[in-house]
Amino acid sequence: MSIASEFELARSPSNDYSLEKSWLGKLGDQLREGLSYYEVPKKVKIHAWPLKVPQVILEALMYLIVLPYLTWNLSFLRREEITATSLILDAISPQKNFHVCHDRDFDCDDVGDSMHSVPGYCNNATFANLPQHAAEYFFHDSSTHEYSKARWPDVPEITMGCDRFDLHDTFRSHEVTAQFATSLTSLHQDKCESRDCVWGNTAISIDYVEYAENTKLKLRTAFKDGDGNYYTNQDAVPLIKIDGTKYTIPCADGHRCQDSLDSWKDRYPACSSSRGGHSECISTGFADYISVGMLLKAAGIDLDEELDGSLPRRWWGTSLAVDIEYTNAEPWSFWTAWPWQFRLQSTMTVTHLSDKRWETAVKYGAPVLLW
Repeated sequence: MSIASEFELARSPSNDYSLEKSWLGKLGDQLREGLSYYEVPKKVKIHAWPLKVPQVILEALMYLIVLPYLTWNLSFLRREEITATSLILDAISPQKNFHVCHDRDFDCDDVGDSMHSVPGYCNNATFANLPQHAAEYFFHDSSTHEYSKARWPDVPEITMGCDRFDLHDTFRSHEVTAQFATSLTSLHQDKCESRDCVWGNTAISIDYVEYAENTKLKLRTAFKDGDGNYYTNQDAVPLIKIDGTKYTIPCADGHRCQDSLDSWKDRYPACSSSRGGHSECISTGFADYISVGMLLKAAGIDLDEELDGSLPRRWWGTSLAVDIEYTNAEPWSFWTAWPWQFRLQSTMTVTHLSDKRWETAVKYGAPVLLW
């Protein structure tokens, strides 16, 4: 009642008596009380030692086991310096680019034409248009090329086909670089009678490599850190980045890989897809296998896109850079499986560098080969 009487004697800003304070008055009271008083929480101490046992056990585990284990494995997130790296490149499946032909089948008679399908870019329209565009670009359009009439006495006949080639004719490896042929261009030559000319070009034949995209690049990588620890493919979860998204390279049946953990499968989708009945990406733990088609997809380019002279990239050639980054600095991976530790992952990124890339091989008794 005494409090109510105090409220009754208070005047509101409108000079009317009020039993309730305005929101501004309440705010002022709360502010004055907060600045004037310090409040401490009330605690009740209960004499019941069994209730303390679980807390003591958990604290002991935390201080004696968990914290030392975390400290040991985190190593304060130090950055390791790589002291040595190695890379092994090779090309495999489809073996010799014949799909089912293998090394023991020397004459490849096991390959049946009835089971063979022709890719879409090997059609009559391509066989007619590409030689026409090549002739126009190199021999008829003087604004693009002024061809040597000494080496080309006459405008050559350009023919085209599509064939399956031995992998030894379509793959080259040079230390950390590899080269696949998607098209083979042969320059046919005759020996010149004049002393001023050694060889004269007479004709051109172009052959597309059937299913060049199915050829797989085999990558086996290894590196050593500053402490002398050696890591290979089997120590890392293999990933490939396509359109900014990471995909796991799935493990082949019968092999054990790091991506066998369910947490990795849930976090990253598998990159595996099929092109002509062949998986485009697979890992065995020993090595990772990526098809040429998957590398092109990761680089965001298409071999059949037309470039200069309306000639496709499949004929001009292209250059890609494959970068592999190793890291174990993603915190979520620490808890994926027991024992708790950071999981090593390798991420492959493919970048398109440039177009118009080829290599020349001279064979006596055979045409000069561009691929």
